[in-house]
Amino acid sequence: MEKLINRYKKIGLNADESIEEINYLFLDIIQNYKEVSILKSLFEDISDFAENIEIEGVLDKWSGFKRSFEEHNKLVENCIVSKILSSVVSNDIEEMIISFQMIILEYLLVRYAVFLKYCINENINTKDIKDYIVAFSRIIGNNTKAMVDFFEDSFGEVILELGYLSFIALF
Repeated sequence: MEKLINRYKKIGLNADESIEEINYLFLDIIQNYKEVSILKSLFEDISDFAENIEIEGVLDKWSGFKRSFEEHNKLVENCIVSKILSSVVSNDIEEMIISFQMIILEYLLVRYAVFLKYCINENINTKDIKDYIVAFSRIIGNNTKAMVDFFEDSFGEVILELGYLSFIALF
């Protein structure tokens, strides 16, 4: 797996295109949830920002964000480990892959939501990270069937290609 990841790292990914793709994915996924009363205040400012984003402008903030986000890695890592230990348990390999894929997607969307907030406020708040973890756990983790349907409709497959996940991960 590490060799495969390293191979993808060597590919010259276009950061503009990666941000644009994860931005579209973020907007697609939150579309039906940003008006839900308990999520409205959480998503309102970042979804407005994402809808009007200028990719070139936010790309300059990405490296500063990554450095700042490293301070919060332990919180996010603990959450991921907990989700893996509780969710990726099945005798069916496809089911396990889908569960793992959902966790990866949750992480990427949490990180992107925090990045959007960082672009607006120029800082990272631990409370925001926790709120986004809870929100995306509800949106993705509690709606696996809807997410599987979304993948089939959007990508033609339930299991996403590793190259796509690498692309939107903004290595």
